[in-house]
Formats: sequence, structure tokens, C-alpha cells
Amino acid sequence: MEGAAPVIDSRDPRVRFGLYLRPSYEMSRAVAAMHELMRRQFGQTRAGKYMPHATIGFFQSDAPWQELAAAVTPVLAGRAAFVVQNHGPVPLGRSVVLDIHHDDAGGVNAALQALHDDAHAALSPLIADDLQDRFRWPADMFQAHITLAQTIRPAWLHDEILAFAREAEPIGPRRFLAEYIHLYAVMSDDWDADDWSDTLTWDLLASWRLG
Repeated sequence: MEGAAPVIDSRDPRVRFGLYLRPSYEMSRAVAAMHELMRRQFGQTRAGKYMPHATIGFFQSDAPWQELAAAVTPVLAGRAAFVVQNHGPVPLGRSVVLDIHHDDAGGVNAALQALHDDAHAALSPLIADDLQDRFRWPADMFQAHITLAQTIRPAWLHDEILAFAREAEPIGPRRFLAEYIHLYAVMSDDWDADDWSDTLTWDLLASWRLG
């Protein structure tokens, strides 16, 4: 693990944490280009406020970030890098995402699912159980993806944006190596507001390279 030492107050209600898979350079570049296209063509800016990533877990915790990093380090130490398959744009709720949840045969990517499950087991004792569901990191809601357009507004644009993304195929490589995991502090002035992303900022706290 390599980490900086930003001052993050975990008790600040603006703070959430994200454990994210960092895509390869080629994949990240393609996703960043799509984020810019979504902004220019459709005014969709929410996904582009984040770095290109695939969420392993997104949660709230009162624990210092160094404690979170220490808890997940044994999960990542010695874990082999693995291949992720990019199955292209699909709808996910009100968003349009790249499906990376599945393997070449259409089943669940076992290595990615195991990473999620092990990280969840390591970090869940540090997550309060009285939070809103979306900040508790429910274990059974994992659907690995990379977001192209998030919570599309207005909703009637969703189908057009999905078709637009499919027209852009291929978006990035069909396969890439899952090699880096990052821990972020993600901040918004009001997570319950419709415009929570307008004040979104983040800090990269720690990085692990899989073997």
C-alpha cells in the first residue's frame, strides 16, 4: 500500500468512502472521453465528477481512514491481478454503465466477486448499521460496472443516451487487467439533495497493487 496523509474527519457528515478498482490506462481514457461526450452532448455531468472506476464498496464510517486501509490491506496483500471482461453499455437503474460483472461465458466474474466479498467482510465491522442502505454497503447488491452516465436527468433521455453509448462501441478494450485498488474519501455538502454532485470532491487516500 502507498498512501498520502490528507486530513479527513470520518465523523464529518459530508464524508463517504469508496473502495474502487482502477481500470487500465486504456479503459480509463475511453471512459473519461465518454464522460466528456456525455457532458457536451447531453449535459450529463455526474459520472464525470468521479474518476473512472468500478465500485467495490461505497460506504460511511466513523473510523479513521487509516483504520479502514489497515483492515482491507490483508485482503489485498498477495491477491493476484485478474482479467475483467467489458461487455459494453447496459442500463442500470437510471444510469448507463459498462457491464464488467460477467466473464466470457456470461457467468459472474469469480475473482471480482471474491474481491468484493472479502473486502466487504473486512470492512463491514467498521460501518455503522443505522445508516441509509446506500451508505451501509449492502453485500447482496454488488453489480460490477463502470458508469458512463449516472442517474440521468431528465429521465426521458435515458434510452437515447443508452443508444448513443452503444453506437460508440467499442468503449475501451474488451478485456483489461484489474491490477490496482484505490481507497477514496468522497465529499458532498448534502448527500440527500438532488444536486449532491454539484459539490462533489474527492481525495485519493491509498493505493494497492495486486500481484
